[in-house]
Amino acid sequence: MRLTPFLCAALAAGLAASPAAAQLCDGLPGNVFFAGASHNDLGTNTLYAGINPQGPHTFSANVAKPPDQANGSSSISYGVRWKYGTERRSWGLCTIVGYQRGYSQLLNAEGLHYNGHLTVQSVPVGFSYARAFSLGRACRLIVSAAPQFVFRSHKLDLVGRGDTLHVSDLSTDWGVGTGATLKFGPIYITAGGSKFSNDDGWHWGFGAGVSP
Repeated sequence: MRLTPFLCAALAAGLAASPAAAQLCDGLPGNVFFAGASHNDLGTNTLYAGINPQGPHTFSANVAKPPDQANGSSSISYGVRWKYGTERRSWGLCTIVGYQRGYSQLLNAEGLHYNGHLTVQSVPVGFSYARAFSLGRACRLIVSAAPQFVFRSHKLDLVGRGDTLHVSDLSTDWGVGTGATLKFGPIYITAGGSKFSNDDGWHWGFGAGVSP
């Protein structure tokens, strides 16, 4: 049973390149406030928003919605991120700590005639490096890479056939996310990929946002 698709969403809660010290580090432009949306190849849509109070700290929140399954099963997850970093002209480096909590309602799970409720909590820890390149007066390209280690807990409750099953476990995962962002004025567009040790390959996504 694949437990992770609905929770992998959103290490993207973006930062930037301006006077604020922590913003450039993971490649998403923003000033004091930023917000955006993204979509990946698993079908997950993510909304995020954050603030950088003109210093080394950046705070953001996100909500991610994977696609519903054909049998009616559905999932959603919520998360927050804290980043602390520094910026030196055209590059930025920061540490990242987050918390993501996902919920999934399972109908006829794995064809076993059980309905269930799955809760997954994850804590990503890592760092990110980004480099910015000027493409003109109002255009900027930012590329980034973010190695991460993720701690996860799973809790699964299954009900059916006259009994109830409870399953829980802990797991760890590690990987890297890469991205490129094109910023023009207050608007930016993004594209990137990620690969983690428990995945069967790279996953890709794209998005857009605003940083007034």
